[in-house]
Amino acid sequence: SIGRMGYGEPTHNYFAQPSFFYSKLSAVVRLSWQEKKVNLFCRRYHVYSHLPVLFIGGEIGSYQLDNRDRYDVYGKLNIMLRHNQPLGAGGELNYMLEAGLVLGAVPYPLLNIFDGNQSYAYDPYRFTLMHNYQFAADQYILLHLDWNGQGCLFNLIPGLRVLRLRELVSFKLAYGGLSGKHNDLLAFPDSRLQDLSTPYVEVGVGIGNILRIADLMSVWRVTHRDDPGAPRWSMRFRFHIDT
Repeated sequence: SIGRMGYGEPTHNYFAQPSFFYSKLSAVVRLSWQEKKVNLFCRRYHVYSHLPVLFIGGEIGSYQLDNRDRYDVYGKLNIMLRHNQPLGAGGELNYMLEAGLVLGAVPYPLLNIFDGNQSYAYDPYRFTLMHNYQFAADQYILLHLDWNGQGCLFNLIPGLRVLRLRELVSFKLAYGGLSGKHNDLLAFPDSRLQDLSTPYVEVGVGIGNILRIADLMSVWRVTHRDDPGAPRWSMRFRFHIDT
């Protein structure tokens, strides 16, 4: 892919802001074992596996800053493990573990920018109380854990069994390093882009399968609670059918 990116205050002339041109080539390899698949209309759909699924990704690209005549080269590597682990009477545990590395100095938009979530919807693979473009890293590790109790506790309460409610618990962690060499290429916007030398952690508890269509989550920040303008707690929902 090829693109052009420029960043500045929205009240300024866009084309007067520092910018860069970039191009990249990326690929992802997906490895799974004993997985059920469905081939439909020349496309393969992955249905289920009781074993982990491994993703290995790589990217190589080049960029040119407005104030330079040459192109500089960079690379990215990442590995991700996803697994939905049944726990018998204890429900199921869904987890995602990812690690990545940026090779070379790059303008900050090409760093790994951690995915925040400033909507009212709950997303299991985004950080619920993190703002977009709040944290970045050139080497990082992510962990997302979601436990669904499948009613193992609610079903013990008389009268609740018929509602088929689910117990939900989430844990999310991000940790990484950020070198100052990237800031020398293109200055970080208003010093709002932070590193994660202190891990970012948030936890949540909730009720699932409400009216058979929705989940409700209550989420807290455990670390970085004093960041300006950052919420320490929030309620989020999602539409989700739990069989």
